[in-house]
Parts: sequence; C-alpha cells; structure tokens
Amino acid sequence: MSWSFGVLGPLEVRCGDQGLLIAAPQQRRLLTTLLLSAGQEVSVETLLAVLWEDEPPASGRKVVQVYVSQLRRLLASDGGVVLTGSRQGYRLDIPPEALDLHGFRDLVRRATATADPVAAGALLREALGLWRGDAVPDLRHTGRGGRLGAALEEERLSAVEYRVDADLRAGRHRDLVPELTALVADEPLRERLRGQLMLALHHSGRQAEALAVFGEGQRLLAEELGLDPGQELRALHAAVLAGDAPPAPEAVAEERFAPRELPVNPAVFMNRDREREMLLDLLARADREPVVGAVHGPGGRGKSALVLRVAHLAAGLFPDGQLYVDLQGSTPGREPLDATHVLQRFLRALGSPPLAVPSQPAEAAALYRSLLADRRVLVVLDNAVDASQVIPLLPAGPGTAVLVTSRRMLATVDGLHLVLDPLAENEAVGLLGAVTGLVTDETSRRAAADVARNCGYLPLALRIAAARLRSRPDWTLASLAHRLDDERHRLDELRFDDLAVRSSVRLSYDELLRDGSARGRAAAHAFRLLGLLALPTLRLPVAAALLGLDQTEAERAIDPLVDAGLVEAETSGQYRMHDLLRLFAIEEAEREEPAGERSAAITRALRYYCRTLDAVQTTLRPLDVVHSSAAGPPEPHGGIEECLAWMADETSNLLVAAAHGAARPETALPALEIARMLQEHLWKQDQHAEIDETGRIAVIASKHGLDANAEHLALVVRAVADRGAGRYTQARGRFHRALALCEADGDEVGRARVLVSLGGLLTNYMGQAVEAVPHLEEALEILRAHGAPGTTVGTLHVLARAHHLAGRTGTALSLAGHALSLALANDAPHSIAICLADLGLLYGDLGDLDRALAHLDECMARAREVGNREDEWTTLLSRSEVHLRRGDVDAALADARRSLTMTSQLGSAYGRAAGHRQVARALLATGHHAEAEVHRTASRTLFDGADVRLPVFFESFLGYLDPVLVD
Repeated sequence: MSWSFGVLGPLEVRCGDQGLLIAAPQQRRLLTTLLLSAGQEVSVETLLAVLWEDEPPASGRKVVQVYVSQLRRLLASDGGVVLTGSRQGYRLDIPPEALDLHGFRDLVRRATATADPVAAGALLREALGLWRGDAVPDLRHTGRGGRLGAALEEERLSAVEYRVDADLRAGRHRDLVPELTALVADEPLRERLRGQLMLALHHSGRQAEALAVFGEGQRLLAEELGLDPGQELRALHAAVLAGDAPPAPEAVAEERFAPRELPVNPAVFMNRDREREMLLDLLARADREPVVGAVHGPGGRGKSALVLRVAHLAAGLFPDGQLYVDLQGSTPGREPLDATHVLQRFLRALGSPPLAVPSQPAEAAALYRSLLADRRVLVVLDNAVDASQVIPLLPAGPGTAVLVTSRRMLATVDGLHLVLDPLAENEAVGLLGAVTGLVTDETSRRAAADVARNCGYLPLALRIAAARLRSRPDWTLASLAHRLDDERHRLDELRFDDLAVRSSVRLSYDELLRDGSARGRAAAHAFRLLGLLALPTLRLPVAAALLGLDQTEAERAIDPLVDAGLVEAETSGQYRMHDLLRLFAIEEAEREEPAGERSAAITRALRYYCRTLDAVQTTLRPLDVVHSSAAGPPEPHGGIEECLAWMADETSNLLVAAAHGAARPETALPALEIARMLQEHLWKQDQHAEIDETGRIAVIASKHGLDANAEHLALVVRAVADRGAGRYTQARGRFHRALALCEADGDEVGRARVLVSLGGLLTNYMGQAVEAVPHLEEALEILRAHGAPGTTVGTLHVLARAHHLAGRTGTALSLAGHALSLALANDAPHSIAICLADLGLLYGDLGDLDRALAHLDECMARAREVGNREDEWTTLLSRSEVHLRRGDVDAALADARRSLTMTSQLGSAYGRAAGHRQVARALLATGHHAEAEVHRTASRTLFDGADVRLPVFFESFLGYLDPVLVD
C-alpha cells in the first residue's frame, strides 16, 4: 500500500485512496516536523521546541516517545515508510515521491536547470500548483515552527519569482502586470518582485508607471527600514530611465567547475606515518567505494595538519576538484557552520547556478549528491562539531572521498576512525628540531625532551614553544624548559600571537556551557574538580568521590567530557586527563569553585582511597593491617585476586593522591594513612623506589605541625622508608620517637605495633637479636591484653627469628609453630606463608631437610596465592639451599635460576646478588666451574654495591660467608 503526504497546506496523510485523520494537534506537529526533514534525524530538542512554545514540561521527552510510538503504529505498512529512533532523536524515511514538498522542489530544480523559458514556466506552474494553502499551519504557533513555515513560504515566493522570470523571457510582459501588481502589494519590500513589475511595465510601454513603482519602493524602504534600494534595483531604475532595460533576466547556463580549495600544505609535518599511510590507503579505494576518514582528538594534537598533508598528497587522485571548509567547530567566538550553508556553498563551488541552489537541507543535500555522482572530488571537512553537521555533506557513491576532523568522536559517521594521541618523545623532539634548528647534540636533545614533556607532547604546544624560541634568540631550549617547569605559569608560557593552548582548551570547555543546560553545567563542574588530583588514571569510584556523587551520576557527568575530548576514556570506568588540560581545569576550579568545595573534593577522594585500601589490605593480610581512621563503608573488591589487581592498578594513583594530600594540613592524616597501608604491600612487591616515595610523603606532611596521632604515623612511615633504603640508624631513632609519642598519648596498641617494627629492624637487618627480644616480648604482652589473639601472629613470627639468631632454636620453633597455628585459625594466607617460610628455614638449620622442604613447598603455594613476589623468590632461594644440602643439585640449580629471573625482573639488588651466588653454588656442585665463575663475579659486584641491604636472618640460613664467594 502506497503512502502520500502533503505539507504544502494543511497536513494531509493518505494511504492508497484513503485519507487518514490525525486529530491530536501535538501529533500533527510531530509528524509535520519529521516530514520536513524526511531522511534525516531530528533531535529531541528540536521536537520539544516545535511542540511547546514555552519551556517544555518535565515529561516532555516521555510525551514525545508516546507520540512517536502512536505514529509508528499508524504508519506501519509495507509502503516504505519507516520511523526509527535513537538517544539523540527520531528519523522518518519515506519514498521520495511520497511527499508533495519533494515533488515541488524537484520541479523547481528541473525548471531552473533548463534554458527554455516556456518549458521552465510550465514546470514552475506545475510546481506551484501543488500548493493547497499556507504551508504547515500546525507549526505556526511556536517560534521554531513559525520559522519552518516562513522558510517554506520563502521557497514558494522564490518559485513564483523564477516563474515570472521565465515568463518575462518568453515575452509575456502585458499578461504579468496584473499578477505582479498584486504580488508587490502583498510583498512591498521584496525588491526582486518590484523589479520584475518594473520590467513588465516598461516593456508594455508604461515607462512612467515603472518609474513610479521604483519611487514607491524607495520611499517604503526608507520609512520602514532606513535603507536605500539595492544595487540591482537601482541599476534597473537607471536602465528604465535610459530606455534600455533588458527584456528579462538572463538564464544562467550550468558549467562544470573543478574547485581547488585546499589551504596551504603544512610547512613542517613530523611523523604520524602510520596514520598518514592509513588515510592514503583509504583514499586510494575511493574509485571503488565511498570512503570517509575521520580524525578525532582533543585540540592541539595536529588533526588538521595531518588531514591537509594527506589531502595535498592525494589531490592527484581527485581531478574534479578538492572542496574544503572549516566548519568552525573549534573556532573561538564563532558559531559552528550550519550544514545547509555549507551545502549551498559547495553547490556554488561545483558550478550549480545560484537560482538552482535549494534553500532546504534535504533538497540541497540531494542536489549535492547528484552533482558528485559522476565526479572524483575530495571533500575536507575541518573542525566538525558533531555528526549532524557532517552527515548531510557525505556523498553517497564511489568517486568522492571525505576527510573529517573533529574533537568529538563522530560515532554515527560510517568510515575509518583515527584517534590521535600525543606525539612520541622522539617525534616531539624531531618537530622542535625541525622548526628551531636548535637540536644539534645530546645536551640540546635532552633539553628539547624536557620542553616536549612540559608541552605534553602536543603539536600545538610544541609549535608555540618553537615560535617563542624563534622570537627570542637569547633563549635556549634549556631556559625554556626551566620556564615550563613551573606548573602555575605553564599555560601562560604556551601562548604566542594568536596561538595559545589555553584558548584551544577553553573552546571545548565553553562548548559545555553553550546551551546553558544543566547537563553542560554539571559536566563543567566535574571537569574542574577532576583536575584537582593529578592522578595518572582516574577510576570511576574515585571520580565519584571527588564529585560527591554516586557512580551512575558521576558517569553521566563525565560522559560529555569524554565526548568533548577533555577527558579520555581508557577502558570502561577508567579515565585519563592530559596534563595541560588538568592545569586548565585547576585554573578554572580556582576561579569558579570556592576553596571549601575544592578542599572537600580532595578530602572525599582521599577518604575513599583510605577506606578502600583498608578493605583491600584486610583481605590480603587481615592480621597485619593498620586500619584507617576514615569513616564510612569501603568499596567491595572481591577476593584476593581482585584485591591484588586493584593494588597493581592503583599503586601509582595512591602515591600521587597521598603526595597531594600531604601538601595540605587538612588532608595530611589520610595521606599518611595511605602511605603507611601501602608500605607492606610495596615491600612484598620489591617496589623499593615507591617505598622511598612514602618517606617523602611523610616529610611533606610533617611540615604542617601535626597532632600527636599524625606525627606518630609520620615517624613510622619515615622509619619504614629509612629501613628500605638501608638507613637503619635513622629508622631506629624514628621508631624510638614514635614510641615516646604513643606512651605520652596512652596509645598502648600503637606502642605495641611500633615495638614489633623496631624488633623486626633489629632482628632482620641490624643483627641485634638479643636487644630485640625484650621489645618483642613487651609487644606480645600488650597485644594479648588489648587485641584479638590473631594480632599477635606478626609479633610471634619476628620473636621466633630473634630467638633463633640468639641461639635459642627450640624456643624459636615453638614460637613459629604457635604463630602458624594462629594464622591458620584466622585464615590469613599472607601470615601463613611467612610462618611456613620461618619454619622451613628453622628445620633446615636443624638438619630436618624433608620437613624443611615440605614447609617451603607449601609456603611457595601460599605466596603465589597472595601475590607476594618477595616471599616467592626468597622461598625459591631457601628451597634451592635445602636441595643442595639434600644432594639434589639439579633441583637446586632450577630453583636458583628461577629466583634470579624473578629478582632481575623486579630489580631487587639483594635478590639479584643472592640469586647469582646461589646459581654459582649450584653450578659448582654440578662441576660447571667456568659458568659458576661468571655468576660468582656478578654476585661479588652486586654485593659490593651501596644499594644491597642484607637481611640478617635470611643470610644466616644461606650462609653468606661461604668460602666459595670470599677471597
């Protein structure tokens, strides 16, 4: 069953021979609006503006959904009418011949393309005969709808003027005078109609009346608009006065042009080789299929430079021309160009007669596709704002290719999508060198690398830096790098003439606020707060904490930032903000957000990290964790495997967040808690540089005049960092000062924990086990009196080691066995692994090698379960030693090599030294003396290094005074 629709008058809907009545006014308005943009998506915002003159009700979107659903049921048939929807809007597809407006425009286009005035007049009369009254009367009650009706009325009047031109060229001057007199009376300010009436009168022998028509128009324009007649009407007036006015306007013959509109090829263009070749390969396929290459990315990444370079390289593939337009989606102070405006401009560039350029989007797009159908043209659409701006400008068939740049991902545009990342360091240095000529040796290359890093490896920032260097011969790369080191003024430095990173970012930021919507304001607020913590990556729960929202609301606020390129989505629920964007966000936050709100946001994020780290560490080592003071429930993170993954992903973020918090008095305590809770995990992962960082965090926090609780925590954090760096005397002193604070504050449990840490330092690293025993026994007594039984496991484990080193092996075995029983009873896999390792070493020293091996095997399994890399490689070394003592040299060599591989990957200086030594001992036992000597030499070299920290208890088992390795 065929459908037909009429909008050139009251809405008319017919299915076959039957007319359908659509009684509801809102539904008529909705269908009319969709018909006027048939084949194109109409945004929900446009529909709301057409349906309600004032602010739409809160239920407006729901009402639109209901009307669309009703229309979909009404139009359901096999007649080629399809109504579809998306999150952005709705689209009505109909056969071209089904709408009277399409028929009207087709007849007008055919008429304006013919040089025969009689044929043109007949076609235009047929077109005007399709009108049944005022167009779209249902829409006239709203401002948006009224403009749609006015645009259609303009099309009708233009068609009338075209028809009058045709009749004038056909010599029908006398017949036109009555009609034109009435038309001018209805449209007295329309100069073209007035000029046509002047011509008709003049060629009818009524020159005086023609001049009077001009005089009346001149008076009306002056009185009502304060204007003089236009140049064409004045020229016609002069011609009538001279008696030589033309009989009619000349018809414009169609010509075929080959436009060459590409801007200049970028003078300096570095790398992007992969992206350039991908786009060139794509354009090479344009003769077989329609191709679109879309390049996306935030401002300043060189999208336009890449596309223009590719366009110039490929211009020879498109002999019928290259069209270019800056769509102004990223031009400060300018509104993005309307697609219809661009279509009309392209149609003129392609040689379409001005009178044949349609004013309506659908018709202009159809003519554009028709003109490109048999041509090979490259179209470059630079700086698009969204997909709706681009889709009408895409050709339908092969031969023509399109390159698009935009800040947002144009997901609904089919084609090849490339997202530009910042340049690699070598590419950025190469760009600076090519532009400035200053990168001449290794010293200048390093300085250029510093400049590039501070520019975030963005081509725009690098161009500005290069321009500043060229304008200041007294500057060097090193001096500019120094100026850029100051984050507070970096954006000020990255500006030159009309180029500025800040302006480029502001354009995307201001776009959020352009429509004044609550969504845009929420996104801008989110952007300002998300920049406050310079986290390498930003997970959704942390973002939600910063924003003070739940995760669903936070994601909704961040989505527009991702679309605008202000935040990058790395994986689901994980984001990244470029350093220069973050600096802009901080500037805006300091300008727009009260200091209290900024501080509250940072506090919320740090407290989230404290709670979550507390929960994760409780899962990983429930008997060792020092709980955070942060209130509120922690985020669930599943079992051991999930917690280990979270720690691996978040360690760098936790350190950055803690460093940021330590710099503020109000957030120093949560920063210290994060640092302290991290330390045990970092130790077990052999991340000694990160342990050093926790010490620096404590130093920063200590500058604020902390209360006793925070000062105690800072001392412990610094002591643990000192221990990791081999500064044992300093560590011991800090532990003693922490003990004094705990005693003054009456914190017995805190004092016990410090005593255990001090005892561990004396036992494991300083070789002072006898001195350690009373500290550990006092701690044990306190914990038994004040804590749950399981909290004594760590104390028992260190005390067992101390007694063993003091020569009391029986006592050590008893304590270690008791510690293991408690760990098993409390299901604490981390503690179980440590106790098993201790028992393995104790039995090994006693000569019970089978029992030692059994304990070490189980320890290995437990260490892997909880992801303790240090326990894993130390157990491999211990097991290798047990195998040697049992005479199983092959097994000893295998475990020693595995341990060396692990420690080489982790970077542990002691682990590598001990690994080489153990491999050498196993090789000697197998008779491979030459290879053993290589490992022995490596071991000596590493042991002589300043960064090797000897764990006394462990070394006592391995026997570091083995004569094999000592001259």
